[in-house]
Amino acid sequence: MSSLHSFALEGALTIPRAAELQATLRDQIEAGTTRLDLSAVTECDASGIQLLLAMRRSLEMSGQRLQLEAISPSLGEALTRCGLEDLAAAA
Repeated sequence: MSSLHSFALEGALTIPRAAELQATLRDQIEAGTTRLDLSAVTECDASGIQLLLAMRRSLEMSGQRLQLEAISPSLGEALTRCGLEDLAAAA
């Protein structure tokens, strides 16, 4: 079953916000969100990427696919540095 629910993440996806973002993404998974609008992400570190990967894994375990929309330049650069261009290419 596919969901059309979308959620916009804004600001920094960094370690100081990791606990907040983890709770937010968990809530979004439970609400049926499978699409993230990332156009307003201002910066991203390894913890932010780890949270996106964890959301992708959680959705895959339930037979769904994470769709990243409108990846910001700063997030795109972080994904490239980590060798995760495939996440950005799916957007």
